Amino acid sequence: MVSIEPVEAQEPLTDEQKLMKKLVEASERICTHMNDDHADSLLAMAHHYAKKTDAKVATLTAISGEAWIMTVEMADGTKEEGVEVPVSGVSASAPFSSQRGAEADHRPS
Repeated sequence: MVSIEPVEAQEPLTDEQKLMKKLVEASERICTHMNDDHADSLLAMAHHYAKKTDAKVATLTAISGEAWIMTVEMADGTKEEGVEVPVSGVSASAPFSSQRGAEADHRPS
């Protein structure tokens, strides 16, 4: 005879939990887009929010509900992995690019 273990009912996800789940599922696609189309903005974020002022390249490797995680290449050639930019620290009014305004990143090509 096969014994069947009772299945515990799981609480339904909250709207916030559903959003975070979707964000994590889309992380790779979002990282690819940001690295391909907004590299200058990522570098500016590494400079401003992560205080990596000597960074020459910033590559977005993952995102979560709490932070954007980057690998940052410094001027001396060293790489720092796992550099976090907390989502709560990002402000729409802060400079996103040292070379051009944030509005330029969103102009149609």
